[in-house]
Amino acid sequence: MDLFDPVYPSFFSRIDSTAYCRPYGAAGTGPIFRNLPLFGFLAGLVLFFFFFYVYQAQSAELNLVRDQAEFEKAQYSKIKADNIDCSTELRKANDQLQAYVPETERLRKEKM
Repeated sequence: MDLFDPVYPSFFSRIDSTAYCRPYGAAGTGPIFRNLPLFGFLAGLVLFFFFFYVYQAQSAELNLVRDQAEFEKAQYSKIKADNIDCSTELRKANDQLQAYVPETERLRKEKM
């Protein structure tokens, strides 16, 4: 009893290539294609994985944009703090300069 014995025909020898396109009933009733549910299932899988891929790609892109936004926010805070420090130093220097202006005016008048 060999599986390849002609008495036991193999599965592939019994497949009729036109069986996939023939209707179920002899009168032509029933669905036209027997493999239409399989096609629908496979098309559904393809669409599912396509949308899953798009979702994953957009999620990764969103994470990159979010990280970039956090980095830019940190840079903005650092620059803002530096700007405030420079502004206070400039005010101090301006106040010191304003303190010396009357003294220089007095010395200038004495020289003349």
